[in-house]
Amino acid sequence: MSQIKISKKKLNLLQVFRGLAAVLVILIHGNSLFAINLKQPFLSNAFKFGSAGVNFFFVLSGFIIYYVHKNDIGKKFKFKEFLFKRFLRVYPIYWIVLIPRLFSTTKDINFITCLSSFVLFPYPSPPIVNVSWTLSFEVFFYLVFSLTILAGLRYLAPLIFIWLATISFYWFFHSLNILTLPKNNLSLEFILSGHHLEFCFGCLAAYIVTKFKVRQATPILALGITLFSLSSIANVHIVNTIADSQSYPLYVRAIAPILTPMEEFSFVYYGIPSMLIVIGAAALDLNREIQIPSIFIYLGDASYSVYLTHASVINILTNLIAKMHLENMFYSDLSKFFILIISLLVGCIFHSYIEQPLLKVFRKKILVSRT
Repeated sequence: MSQIKISKKKLNLLQVFRGLAAVLVILIHGNSLFAINLKQPFLSNAFKFGSAGVNFFFVLSGFIIYYVHKNDIGKKFKFKEFLFKRFLRVYPIYWIVLIPRLFSTTKDINFITCLSSFVLFPYPSPPIVNVSWTLSFEVFFYLVFSLTILAGLRYLAPLIFIWLATISFYWFFHSLNILTLPKNNLSLEFILSGHHLEFCFGCLAAYIVTKFKVRQATPILALGITLFSLSSIANVHIVNTIADSQSYPLYVRAIAPILTPMEEFSFVYYGIPSMLIVIGAAALDLNREIQIPSIFIYLGDASYSVYLTHASVINILTNLIAKMHLENMFYSDLSKFFILIISLLVGCIFHSYIEQPLLKVFRKKILVSRT
């Protein structure tokens, strides 16, 4: 590795992997909703590992924030701008998805749940928008990073290091069955979650590719994909082995409460491979011009909208199929793929006609206010 200057070049290969991560999340939620609403399996639960797409998103978020805002650390005048941009990126689109769910949900909603849902503060009941728990981690990471912009690393770095070391030590001792958190302690569970380490992995990946010229990008990328795939295969195998011993029907395996090591320690089994994938893909993007079909870049750009909307679309369609007693028409995996493709297209439409125009309006208003 040799030192290089930081580039703000758009990393198209990473956009492809972002889109693939969104597809993984669609597959796992489709797998679950087909089981819940149609009582049917999907691809023999081959994508039971699909939640690993979230691990990749966390690593990628850490990478992007450090890659784009590394030079803002310690510059107080950048603090408000950073938080405002992050606010616009996350909340308006999320609220557009959340508000209809608040009025249509069958769950009991109190004031605390409603407020927590709006501000993305962690709360114990199942989330109203099923993926919103992941956004709580995103927002927390943005807040921590914003503090480094406000105050610099001189005093914050030791505190952040102690916090991340505490998380690491906890999970190490937990893996040995020596230490376990008290039940129903949401705050402690959130603060000591291994997911925080994944954002750190992403920041580390960004530091590496911006500080050094990574010459072995392809082997690193291949190693990351291999480790990610092996973890996924092992995850599905363990679930099926336990399910066989319990005589679970095939569709029940999609929603059975089986916790595998790959899921409990997902920040290790998927977080570290995701970091290698990000390093390899980013280094390839920086080292050479890679021609990527525009449709794959678009899918990466639309991933947030797809991420927020897909489960609602799948849930509505599968409930409609069940109410019309058309389950037999959708028993084949091919017909289920049709439902998943519809959910993907709806997310893309949402991105093109709601998310993008809304963000353009906000950006114009920001420019006007500055001038």
